[in-house]
Amino acid sequence: MRAVSYLRVSTEEQADSGLSLDHQARKCKALAELEDWDLVAQIQDAGKSAKTTNRPGLQDLLRLVRGRKVGAVVVYKLDRLTRNLRDLLDLLDVFHRFKVRLVSVSEHIDTESATGRMLVSILGVIAEWERGIIAERTSAALDTLRRNGKQFSGIAPYGWRYQAGEMIEEPAEQATLETIRDLAQQGRSLRKIAHELYRLGIRPRTGKEWHPKVLSGLVESGT
Repeated sequence: MRAVSYLRVSTEEQADSGLSLDHQARKCKALAELEDWDLVAQIQDAGKSAKTTNRPGLQDLLRLVRGRKVGAVVVYKLDRLTRNLRDLLDLLDVFHRFKVRLVSVSEHIDTESATGRMLVSILGVIAEWERGIIAERTSAALDTLRRNGKQFSGIAPYGWRYQAGEMIEEPAEQATLETIRDLAQQGRSLRKIAHELYRLGIRPRTGKEWHPKVLSGLVESGT
């Protein structure tokens, strides 16, 4: 059987030897040899996120599948293909329609069987749940840093600056915030507020014009 392996690492994972392209390649090749498959290609996406299927390597893989050039796709882990459940199910549908087996080395899954296809779907659900939990925890942690005035990014919010990791007020920008909010309370539109700031010689950090969307956020932050 002709097979192809698909390898992927995101930018953040590049330094992780457990997920390196070389490590994935060796494991996928070993499985193909064990199954006595002809590994015709090792397709990779280096420094690519799994948030979208619009990746050069993955699209090359799908062209081989749709062209009926291969009978099996080998991955080190399912999340190398995608971390999105909907995308995973769509990919499984494509593989199934073109009679291509999806085999995961580390999870010992082969979609040739109905049980294998079910397990892939279950693992996809679990992976999506884990991502949601991580996102919630990250958001909660950032909220705590904001409330405590701790630094969590390289750029402080307008009206503030970082000093030794602590967020402290920037007097000139705080005065501008007061002006913006006073004008808003007077019923001025965002466009008129921008015009008044320009007339007063007050410029945003970029040195360009005030954008209504930016002004809207500054007004809401003080309410």
